[in-house]
Amino acid sequence: MIIKSIIFVRTYKNAMPYFIIRFELENANRRDYAILEEQLVLFNMFKFIESEDGSTYILPHGEYRLNAEFALQKVLDQSILAAQQFKNRCKILVTESNGTAWTGLIKAS
Repeated sequence: MIIKSIIFVRTYKNAMPYFIIRFELENANRRDYAILEEQLVLFNMFKFIESEDGSTYILPHGEYRLNAEFALQKVLDQSILAAQQFKNRCKILVTESNGTAWTGLIKAS
């Protein structure tokens, strides 16, 4: 079965490194994620992704992006600092990418 849907693609050729960071807070509520997001913005980690046509979309819950000239370990270290107040309640996954494809994300207004 082929599922027909709109798929957006963004490739990053000759650009600075691009990361997707996934945070999962155990036993968290919306307020916890709002607090986390306030900290992530200070580290230039954002809840939005931009398509090649310049449209902006909201990433899934708990996912953020970062464009920076950092090594993977540095991004993990920065992520740990940003989530410091959640310590043992936070799981973090960092991936480096040269492109992203998505469907079903909500377009930011």
